[in-house]
Amino acid sequence: MEGLLQGAGRSYYQRRVAGLLAQVSLEEARKLALEMIIAEMHVKSLLKSGCLSDRERAALEDALRDIDCAKNMLYRAYRLGLIRAGRRRGQ
Repeated sequence: MEGLLQGAGRSYYQRRVAGLLAQVSLEEARKLALEMIIAEMHVKSLLKSGCLSDRERAALEDALRDIDCAKNMLYRAYRLGLIRAGRRRGQ
């Protein structure tokens, strides 16, 4: 969860999806998708708590946008067939 707040969390999950696509692993895609869902739920619960400074709220909102963008990237990659079970691109 630390990665969400460092550097405003702007591209943490987007970088993770890009790294995953280099490996093209369905198992890793599933693990990352689960991690993003858990992080998203945690961030949303923190935002609902109302016990945040403006700076913390802004950082969490940035993290939430990053997670949403990364989820869309992962979904598009899956739909385009870039992620396959046990295969690598070019094989």
